[in-house]
Amino acid sequence: MNINTKMPKFGLLSGYRVIMMGASVAAPFAGELYAENGADVIWLEHPTNVDSSRAARKSGAWQQDRRNMRSLAMNYTKDEGKEVFLKLIETTDVLIEASIGGRYEKMGLGDEILWQRNPKLVIAHISGFGQTGIPEYVGRASYDPIAQAFGCVMRMNGLPGQPSAPAMPFPADFTASFYAYGMTLAALLKRNETGKGESFDIAQYELMMHLQANYPTDYLRYGRDYIKEGNHSRICASYGTYSWLLASNGVPCSRLMSYEEAVTHPHYQAREVFTTWTAADGITPIPGVNIVPKIKNYPGQIWRGAPNIGMDNEDILEELGIPRKQ
Repeated sequence: MNINTKMPKFGLLSGYRVIMMGASVAAPFAGELYAENGADVIWLEHPTNVDSSRAARKSGAWQQDRRNMRSLAMNYTKDEGKEVFLKLIETTDVLIEASIGGRYEKMGLGDEILWQRNPKLVIAHISGFGQTGIPEYVGRASYDPIAQAFGCVMRMNGLPGQPSAPAMPFPADFTASFYAYGMTLAALLKRNETGKGESFDIAQYELMMHLQANYPTDYLRYGRDYIKEGNHSRICASYGTYSWLLASNGVPCSRLMSYEEAVTHPHYQAREVFTTWTAADGITPIPGVNIVPKIKNYPGQIWRGAPNIGMDNEDILEELGIPRKQ
């Protein structure tokens, strides 16, 4: 094994352990925010149902958003694997999972069961429609555009008179990530006072509704609905795309940057927005976005690339006192 397996101590969250269970974007990016800031993040995957981003179109998503993590691959839903998972929970500060609402209850791994093993555990459940409500919706599968559609956001995007389109890239997923990260951090602060864990029911469609500023309130209060406006806005001056120069006159604006332009732009370079780290093979360089925001006293760092599936099984099981199978 070429990649570094010994985690250094760094950042604001050194000493905390996080379990991340989820594919695609929402749960992994929340875990990545912990990992970039020094927490020991264990990416737990089912060995036969791995994260689809590993293989999707040679995607760089798992390389960018799973770096610094350790990988544990096992069937945690039953028998020996389930008991190992509960033993791991005993050593964990935060569990972040993304799945259909109610899935963990059905597996016999609901909050109360987890708190029996670790009453200080902080839990974030991310789903499209929430853990409670009308069963038909709670049990629905979801992904980012569905949350945008059900949360009344997608109808706002696009040009007047044209079909609505989802906003990119993945605002419902990334918003869920930031909510999960921020709220679990807040729960850790409260836990340090009370010794008691917490659980969050993060429904993506609700987050989309929460981010619509005055528009829901205007409708509920005055019956004033949103009218699709495309590149312009009835409440913001100089909102949209324009061809004339504004910056020289002190008007806040920006050109529409491309990746090609960003890579060579002096401000991007001065702030080191892009960086390179080494993949799990210990050889291949992976270019991508650096850690943000900039932190003065306890900065984050990239200490390893995204792990291959199960590459840390032996180390993690040994830490739990589980002997290797001969």
